[in-house]
Amino acid sequence: MFQLDSCLTNQGILCDECAAVFPPSVRAIWMVGHQPQMNGDACVRYGLCAHYCAAEPVAIRIIGDKTKSEK
Repeated sequence: MFQLDSCLTNQGILCDECAAVFPPSVRAIWMVGHQPQMNGDACVRYGLCAHYCAAEPVAIRIIGDKTKSEK
């Protein structure tokens, strides 16, 4: 989940760290203009996007465990 008020792009700072950690074939997060977009179906909740998020506080929060919620 994005907390866009914390996202650096909403503060006028160019950043794509969350999207850059994904190979193009995954596209769990991608940029449209300068705004991150998320595909919840592609998200596997490893947390790399949150780990590399440069915002403080981190603008991405991983909610739940996809493998448990699908059982």
